[in-house]
Amino acid sequence: MVILGINGWMERSHDAAACLVIDGQIVAMVEEERLTRQKNSFDKLPLNAIAYCIQKGRITPDDISVIAWGWDFPLIYKLHGRDFLFSTKELNELLFPKKYYPKKERVIPVEFISHHLAHAASVYCARDNDDSLPIVVVDGSSEDCSVSIYLGKNGKIEKLREYPMQISPGFFYEAGCKYLGFSTWQVGRFTGREFISALARKEEVFIPKQETCCETNRLATPRWARLWVSKQPRQPSRFRVASAQNSFSDSPKLRRSFGSPGGTSLSDTPVALRNADS
Repeated sequence: MVILGINGWMERSHDAAACLVIDGQIVAMVEEERLTRQKNSFDKLPLNAIAYCIQKGRITPDDISVIAWGWDFPLIYKLHGRDFLFSTKELNELLFPKKYYPKKERVIPVEFISHHLAHAASVYCARDNDDSLPIVVVDGSSEDCSVSIYLGKNGKIEKLREYPMQISPGFFYEAGCKYLGFSTWQVGRFTGREFISALARKEEVFIPKQETCCETNRLATPRWARLWVSKQPRQPSRFRVASAQNSFSDSPKLRRSFGSPGGTSLSDTPVALRNADS
């Protein structure tokens, strides 16, 4: 079985990436930023990463059994009161533009995986024995929660409990980064000497206080989460779709979903996308 795992979307996403698994073995994996040299690959599909994995695996798109997406986008759209209008065929056209894959014939099935379940599976599937494995996923957020507890047993992963985003330890961690002077995307520096030196420069003591009211959430949200959210750059309200990503830009359904495409063409990216199907 050939599985293509991917991350990334055209709006409010980061760290687009792709991974190719053949018969249970990881054959290739890479983040989009390594190929485009655009840090974090915000709001992008992993077109170059997919091409890289296909070339490394020496396969064609028609050899792929299923595409596994690391987020449940239909659920996300539903939670935000929007309709997910993309069919499996249209998703295939987004990921494998006809411009670069003229020989592709099959419509590859697409599975949307809960984000925290994807995290849990990355641990459970890499285990070195058949013992049951408790798994705790602590994240900024998934589709609708921040912490999930799973139990992996007998080849299956069962969710035992989850906690809402309003008590997200990930948001607290990022709030700490912002307080110490780091940006949201410098969370990796929130360790060791840099943390100690940054903390030493602060004269005040940071004491999170529980408050209600959040400009982006109807539910009661801790003060540290509200501060973190209020300082984030606002994301564009419309999708930014590169022309190479959108081979059906004239689709009425696409326009109804998020307007006309824009952005920069990917034709000059430093990756052999043009040779991906050769």
